[in-house]
Amino acid sequence: MLIEEEVRRRYAAGESAYALAREFGVSVHTVRARIPAAEWRGRPAKEAPALSARSAQLRSGGVRMVLALSDEEILTRYRAGQSATAISRAASVDCRTILRRIPETERRSHLQAQQLNRPAPGVDAETIRALRARGLTWEAIAAEVGLSGKTVRARA
Repeated sequence: MLIEEEVRRRYAAGESAYALAREFGVSVHTVRARIPAAEWRGRPAKEAPALSARSAQLRSGGVRMVLALSDEEILTRYRAGQSATAISRAASVDCRTILRRIPETERRSHLQAQQLNRPAPGVDAETIRALRARGLTWEAIAAEVGLSGKTVRARA
């Protein structure tokens, strides 16, 4: 039996979306996407995403939904610098579902993600000092190398 059918059947039998989400290892939003609008007991959804057939696998006492991407693929993409949001779009699930599949030790802080997503140009202190010796202002140097004035002063 497909997971979507199981979710619909158990939800119709009275189980809560929250309980189903915990058991299947997904977010409530993912469970909600599998319940037809006519059967939903909670607040109406704005627009449910298209349903797709997914299978299930056993995992530590519960059933876990198999995503379009394997856990290894998710981790590989995350390590390569892709955000959890971008990965969740590719897998058509909620971002929190992807974050649950990335080990705690692998998750980046907000600051690390910013630095990864916006790497600074390879301008070293020597280049900045040479430009400063030519008489350029901090702002002119910043405009030339593509950094902010504050970053240029910090690197000099």
